[in-house]
Amino acid sequence: MSAVVTRTITLPPPTDLEVWIRAVLDVPDEDDWYDGRIEMVDLPHFETSSLRRALDRLGASEVRAFVGQDRTAVVQSTVAIGFDAVEKATRPGARFLVHRAGVPVVLWVEVGRERTHFNAACEDHDVRDDTMTEVTALMRGAASAWRRQIVRYDPTEADGYVHLALPDTTRIHLDAGLATQLRRNLVGPLTSYDQVRGLVSRRGVLLQGRPGTGKTWASSWVQAQVAGTVTVVVATPAMFASAGLLIDLFELVGSDTPCLLVLDDLDVTIRSRFDNGSDALGELLSRLDGPAMVDGVFTIATTNHADALDAALSERPGRFDLTIEVGNATRDARAAVLSDLARQLGQDPVAVVPTLVDATECWTLAQVRDLACVALLDAIDRDTEPDLLTALTECDVSRRDTATPTGYL
Repeated sequence: MSAVVTRTITLPPPTDLEVWIRAVLDVPDEDDWYDGRIEMVDLPHFETSSLRRALDRLGASEVRAFVGQDRTAVVQSTVAIGFDAVEKATRPGARFLVHRAGVPVVLWVEVGRERTHFNAACEDHDVRDDTMTEVTALMRGAASAWRRQIVRYDPTEADGYVHLALPDTTRIHLDAGLATQLRRNLVGPLTSYDQVRGLVSRRGVLLQGRPGTGKTWASSWVQAQVAGTVTVVVATPAMFASAGLLIDLFELVGSDTPCLLVLDDLDVTIRSRFDNGSDALGELLSRLDGPAMVDGVFTIATTNHADALDAALSERPGRFDLTIEVGNATRDARAAVLSDLARQLGQDPVAVVPTLVDATECWTLAQVRDLACVALLDAIDRDTEPDLLTALTECDVSRRDTATPTGYL
C-alpha cells in the first residue's frame, strides 16, 4: 500500500462539487474540468459496503459532502461486517481527498439504480489509476464486508445480501458415512483448494430424501466447516424466478472463489426445461457446468423429490457429481440426539435412551427432535415434569407403520 502523504491546503468555501474539485486539482476555469481527469468504474451493489470501508481506510486528508449547491456535514452510517457486527463508514456522496506522492486525488462513490459507480479525479493518470487499484485491493481484501462469511443473497437488500450466523454444529448429528462423503467432496477441496485446483476446480453434491431426514442439517454442517476459510453464499428460492437473478447470484459467487453455493429445495424452485419460464434452468445449467462456469464454485443442493428435477440437472455429472440419499436416522444418530434431548429436559439418558432408540426405528431426525417438543407441551398441560417415554405414547408409536410414526401421518 502506498504511503499516505497528508498536507494542509487552503480552499475557498465550495459552492458545489465542480468548484471544489477545480480548486483541489488546480484546474483553470476555461478548461473542461472532467476532460481526461476522471475515471469511473462500475461495480455491483454487493461491493458498495466494502468500497466504503476501503475509502475510509485510505487516510483522507479531507472529506467533503455536497447536497445540491450547499455544503453539508459529512454523515456516516452503519455497515454490516458480520452477523452481529457493524461499523461506521462514510455514506456514498462524500468526496475523499487523498494524496499519493504529493499529488491530490479526489475519490467518491455514487449509487445508481443497478450499479455502484466508483470515481476518481486526478491530474496524473498514473497516480489516479494506482489509487483506484489500491482501493480495489482493499475492497476485495482487508476491507471486504462479506468475504469468508456466510451470506444469503437477497436482491431486496440494499447491499444485495444479508449476513447469516454460523450454524451451531453441537446439535447436528450426521451419519458417519454421510459426514465422510461431505468432507471428501466439499470440505476437503474447499479448505485445500490451492492443492487440488488443477484437477478439482469445482464439485457438486445433491442431497435427496423425504422431508425431515436431515438434509438441511447436513448442508449446515458443511457450511460451518468451511466458513471463515471460504465464502458461503446461500441462495433464496426467489433467485430462481428469472435468469437475470441467477446471473446476479453467480456474479457474487464468482467474485470470491473458492466459494460454497447452497441451493435448498431445488424441486420447488427450479422448473423443467419443458415448462414455460425455464430460462432460469438454462442459466443454472450453464453456470454449473457450461460456457459460463466459473472455477472454484462448489455446490451443495437439497431436494425432497429428485425425480421432479430435470434430468440435465440431476443426472449429468458436472452439474452434481454425487447424489446422496439421506434416509431415516441411524441408530447411533438417534442415540446421540435423544441423549442430548434427555439432558435438556432433565432426564437421565442412561435410563431412557435405550428404550427410545428401539422405539424410534424408521424415524427421521426431525421426528426424533419433535419428541422433545411433545414431551414439553405435555408436561405443561399436565403440570408435571417432561418425560420422553410419556411423549412416546402420545405419538402412538405402537400403531405406526414401518415408515412413519402414526403420530406424524
